Amino acid sequence: MNENTPANVIQAPLVSVQHLKKYFPMRDGLFQKTIDYVKAVDDVSFDIVRGETLGLVGESGCGKTTLGRAILRLIEPSSGSICFKDRDIAKLNRAQMKEMRRCMQVVFQDPYSSLDPRVVIGDSIQRGLDVHHIGNARERKGMVIDSLRKVGLEEYHLHRYPYEFSGGQRQRIVIARALVLQPEFIVCDEPVSALDVSIQSQVLNLLKTLQ
Repeated sequence: MNENTPANVIQAPLVSVQHLKKYFPMRDGLFQKTIDYVKAVDDVSFDIVRGETLGLVGESGCGKTTLGRAILRLIEPSSGSICFKDRDIAKLNRAQMKEMRRCMQVVFQDPYSSLDPRVVIGDSIQRGLDVHHIGNARERKGMVIDSLRKVGLEEYHLHRYPYEFSGGQRQRIVIARALVLQPEFIVCDEPVSALDVSIQSQVLNLLKTLQ
């Protein structure tokens, strides 16, 4: 429950995952017949209310990343329901899902592979605004600058390439790219594991402040 919510008020979940499964087929033989399944996510259920942070803990390879990708439908779940604001996104078509992605963003684990090295960071951050046809050119630039400043970067960084930034700065840029669409829900896939210990606390504190 959000700390600002009275104790006697029950919030409706922003995200509700019920009995979610994601199985990957194991194939063998000349005709690649399915012989078994890898149960990457097996019957997972939870709710997240607005303003809440939910952490998933587990050893490497236990399915945390697969679960996050399935919730956002970056991969298709095998079964189960994923409700965002009472809409089961597992049943949405491509056009409906595109509209929904504006409200649901992801920060991936590796800031080095998350950014196109050939694209200046201003264009990288703005891409989501272009895809969703948000604002005109001047308004989009303003949104990008505002998003950068939220993560401690400035307008003069717009025309620089990813290689010109440190690992911590790149992760801040990835966070800015997620924030520019003003999403209601963000999946963070181990956002600090690829960073130096000295930078990890900075990024975690930033995420807490932005929440």
